[in-house]
This record gives sequence, structure tokens and C-alpha cells, in this order.
Amino acid sequence: MNRLPLRWLIPVLYGAILLAVLGGGGALLYAQQQRFLYDDTAARLRDQARPIIDRRLAADSPGGPRGGQGPGNRDPLRQRDSLAALADDLASRDIGAALYAPDATVIATSTRGLALPTPNALALASASRGVEGPFVSRDAADGQMWVLIPVRGQPNEPVIAIAQLGADLAPIDSALRTLAITLLLGIGGVLVVVTALGVTATRRALRPLERVIAASRHIAAGDLSQRVGSEGPAEIAELGGAFDSMVAQLDTSFAAQKRFVADAAHELRTPLTVLSGSIDLLRMGVAAGDEATADRLLGNLDVEVARLTRLTNDLLTLGSLDAHSALALKPVDMSALLRGVAETYQPALAEHAFALDIADGLRARVDEDRLRQVIVNLLDNARKHTPAGKGIALRAQAEGDQIRIEVDDEGVGIAPEALPHVFDRFYRADDARARIQGGSGLGLAIARAIAEAHHGTLTATSVLGEGSAFVLRLPRLAD
Repeated sequence: MNRLPLRWLIPVLYGAILLAVLGGGGALLYAQQQRFLYDDTAARLRDQARPIIDRRLAADSPGGPRGGQGPGNRDPLRQRDSLAALADDLASRDIGAALYAPDATVIATSTRGLALPTPNALALASASRGVEGPFVSRDAADGQMWVLIPVRGQPNEPVIAIAQLGADLAPIDSALRTLAITLLLGIGGVLVVVTALGVTATRRALRPLERVIAASRHIAAGDLSQRVGSEGPAEIAELGGAFDSMVAQLDTSFAAQKRFVADAAHELRTPLTVLSGSIDLLRMGVAAGDEATADRLLGNLDVEVARLTRLTNDLLTLGSLDAHSALALKPVDMSALLRGVAETYQPALAEHAFALDIADGLRARVDEDRLRQVIVNLLDNARKHTPAGKGIALRAQAEGDQIRIEVDDEGVGIAPEALPHVFDRFYRADDARARIQGGSGLGLAIARAIAEAHHGTLTATSVLGEGSAFVLRLPRLAD
């Protein structure tokens, strides 16, 4: 079954369910019709026999025309003769009859009509208590159905005989055979029509899936521009929308990856070019005997090596965060940590008006080293973009079940079109100035990645020419 295409599998499964339902209903209908025909034939035999038995008993009663020979007469011989005549009265061309004594001995069988099988003693004993049948007897070629009717001289008298009447089952079998053929043909026709319509309807309903398959093959070949749309039934439309969203994210991720690789290569190429040029000059002996030139070239080497080191460390940090490496989380006094970072970094802010506003009792479960890195990155970013004499502030306070840490400045601000991209990797709002200041464009990207690894957020707001504010929110530990 699992190897069938879905457009066939669904109709086949529904066809199997429909077959079970219709087959069960057909079998129930067949059994009920068979029971009805058996009961109707038995009722007809009983209705046909009762008047004949009553007339015979009335004629042979002591007051009847043959009163001396009635079944109520105590003469066994005359009684047997009367019952034998009753057997012939009950029989006809297509009905057989026989009479049995209560002890299961044969009294008489009809000389015309069907030859009936002999009932067993248990059936005869049950008939004397009112169980009349119907009973069915079959041989290899044919079958008969018969009933047993108790015969009494008077209603309250004991049973003097048991009449057996039987009919051929051929008409009933023919009717049942016609019903069975009709049911089989009807069920088969319904299954064929339902399966054909089901395959057509399923193929149309699953057409969006075929587009998903075709798009997947193109995507596997590298074409990420493929989209399938949100057409079709609700579930398939939802699948199409989710598929398109996934492909869009993949496209964005791959584009970001390509851009990241290109930017990383570009960032590495500049210091490597400087290093290569300085080394070539040293090899050429340009600085031979010139200590100042040698110091300058070695200084260039030292600066570019430091830049490569920073860039490599930043790339390793981002790679570690992207791989969801485990953080060394532990409960930390955030108030003390932030004051310690501010005290350590304050000398670098000597040219700025630095303000500190840290609430007491702030606690969070964090990786202390990583969080220090975030705060230092934010302060360093503020220092680079704030003119000397302008203000920079570090604030922290409880905000519901979170800790709100804010670094704001009175710097140049960020242009509105650049603000959505400040956390992108290698993004620089002012590329030339950032290079002069030694930035790689990874600091804010690393800061946001660390914040998200702590199940927190890092956002930015800015007004061009007035300054910027970066807000870090972290889950707060209850006191």
C-alpha cells in the first residue's frame, strides 16, 4: 500500500471502507430477506394447514359426520386411519406432509407431494411444546423447508399427533440468488464509480502537492526562486504557504551566508594585503639601516595582526553561538556585574560625560563572561559614535519579570534606513569611519546573538543627530 501514489492510495482506502460498509449492509439485508422469506413460507404453510386440520378434527369429532372415527375416539386403529387421511389432505403438488406420534413414530406420510426428511425426536418433542419451526434441510442438490404443527382433538387435550408440512426451497433460493447478484453488481458498480471519481477528485486536490514536488526538485538543483502559492484545500494551502515561507527563509539564509562569506573574505583580505606588503618591503631591505621605517612597518604589522585576531575571535564567537553551544549559566548579581563592567571601562570614556544608574538587587541566570562582552560592545559602540564631551549612560532596572539594561548616548544617531540593519553581520552605517576606528561590523551582531542565547532581546532606537539607545532585556530571577 505504501508504494501506491497518494492519488491512488486515498481512493483505494476509501473504497475499502466503502466496501466494508456496503458489504456489511448487503450481508445484513440478505440475511434479513432470507429470514423473511423463510418465516413467510412457514406462516403460509401453517395458515394453509390450520383450516384443513380444523375441518378434519371437526368432521371426525363425536358430533361430526364421522364422529365414530374422530381423532378423539379412543380406538387406536380408527385414529390412525383418520390421521393418515389428514396427511393426504395436507399434501399438494408442491407441499409434502407427514404425521408423527408424540413418541416420534411415523403415523402416516402423504402419498403425493414432496418427500420430507424425518425430524429428529428432539424437534418433535419441542413441537409438542409449541416450537413449530421453520426448519431447513439441504442435500447436495436441493433443499426443503418444513414446519411442525401439534394436532389436538380439542384445544385443551394432549397432543395426539404432530403434522409435518414442507415446501421446496428452490423459489426462495432463486429469489435470494437474484438478490445476491443484484447486491454484488450494485456494490461493484458503486465501488468502480466511487474509485474513478475519487481518483479524479484526489488528483485535482493533490495538484498543489505536485507543484510542491516539482518546486522541491528545482530547489534541490539550486533554484531558490521557486514558489508554490497557497491554492487548493485548506490543509494543502497551509502546506504551500509554509513551504514558501521555508524556501524564503532558506533563500534569505543562503543569501546572508554568501554575503557573510564575501564580507569575511573582504575583511580578511585588507589586513592580509597590508601584512603581505609590509613583509615584502622588509624582505626588499627598504628599512635596512632605517630604524624609523622599520618601526613603522612593524607597527603596521602589529596593527593588522591585532585586527586579524579580533576578526577571527569575533567569527569564532558567532560560529559558536550559531551552533547553539552551551553557555555557562549560573545565578549572577547583575547589579554588581554591571557596576564592575562600568568601573573597568570608565577610563575609556574619560572624554565623555558618563552616567551610571544601576538598581540594587537585580539577579539573572547568565553566562557572566558573555554578558560582560555584550555590555562592553554596547559601551564601545556608544564611545565610537559619540563626540567628546557628550553623554553616555548605562542604566539597569527591574521591569516585571525581566531586567532592562539600557546603554544610550548623545552621539550622531543612526539614519532611519540604516536602523533595521545595525545588527546585521559586517554592516556599517559609516563604513569608512568604522574602518578607521578598527570596527569589523560584528560587535552588535554578536551582542544580539548572546542576548538571544540567554532567551533575551536586544533592540535599538535612534534619532539622527540626537543619539541612540540600545536596550537589553533578560529574564529576571526572583528574589
